[in-house]
Amino acid sequence: MYSIDLIQTLFKYNYWSIDQIRNTLEKMSEEDFVRDMGDGVGSIRDKLVHIYGAEKIWYERIQGNMISFPKNEEYSNQESIWSDWDVLRKNFLNLVSGMNEDDIQKKITYKNFKGEPFQQPIWEILIHVTNHGTYHRGQVGSLIRRATGKPPVTDLAVFFRE
Repeated sequence: MYSIDLIQTLFKYNYWSIDQIRNTLEKMSEEDFVRDMGDGVGSIRDKLVHIYGAEKIWYERIQGNMISFPKNEEYSNQESIWSDWDVLRKNFLNLVSGMNEDDIQKKITYKNFKGEPFQQPIWEILIHVTNHGTYHRGQVGSLIRRATGKPPVTDLAVFFRE
């Protein structure tokens, strides 16, 4: 079981590390941002849309809503995804900062995209959101390295030091 304090810290780290990526990408051309890197990995934009989309879907599921996954083409440039992500960040941080130990034990029921029903405690979902983001931010870092040679530092230890 995880504490609400740990979950709140992981969400702060989640968005800090996204900021590190964002700050690095501000120096990148829009062409490089949407360029398919080959090998079936897609573009930096595609990976970011995946991370954002997963966060958005889980946030909405916690709220009792069902939405479709955003399409990469909905985000033709960096500003479009960062604008939507800023709103989601505010909403998710407000949600998590307002929760207590009892809140994260509550179970929610939702359906996956195949229509299969699931029930999970909120803490499991929140941990999944942060873990999923960490995994895919590592992929984004690799894509940035391929594009520019200089990925951002997004280590949790660095977050704790700052």
